[in-house]
Amino acid sequence: MVARKFQVRHNDADFVVDYDTDDGFETLKFQLFSLTSVVPDDQKIIAVDENRVLSDDSDLISVAERLRLVSVNDEVNEQPQPQSSSHIAGNDAALVMTDEELARILQAEEEALMLQQHFAGGSTEDFEKQIRPYIDKVRMVCCFLYQCMMIASIFNFLCYLFACLVAKKKM
Repeated sequence: MVARKFQVRHNDADFVVDYDTDDGFETLKFQLFSLTSVVPDDQKIIAVDENRVLSDDSDLISVAERLRLVSVNDEVNEQPQPQSSSHIAGNDAALVMTDEELARILQAEEEALMLQQHFAGGSTEDFEKQIRPYIDKVRMVCCFLYQCMMIASIFNFLCYLFACLVAKKKM
């Protein structure tokens, strides 16, 4: 077991990584992934002092401490972009939503559209056809919950009777 401390540079950030050489190169890649969010398959690790790309069979005991992490995707995307596209990209970042937020918005729009179709059409038959399955499911759930509540009430009543009988026998 040889414990190493690597200083890894990615983009403009420096990271210190404690690493046990017995763990294997894949473990180092996953440690770097947890720090940089660069997927292990997209990582290119370069020994800065030796200016060589490390591979799975590289001897990490003899490698210098300073490493540089480059994303394979970043290398492909390093082509210069016009000024206006970076301005647009900044605006797009403000518009990014989580999946949950997007799902809520889509659901609200769908419900509004369905309600609008109901009022615009004047016919309740189409609206009822679309809503009926949901109503039936809600009724089934309500009946089930009511039955569970009744069973629980009966069980509580039987427990009460049993407790009364036990108390009566002790007297």
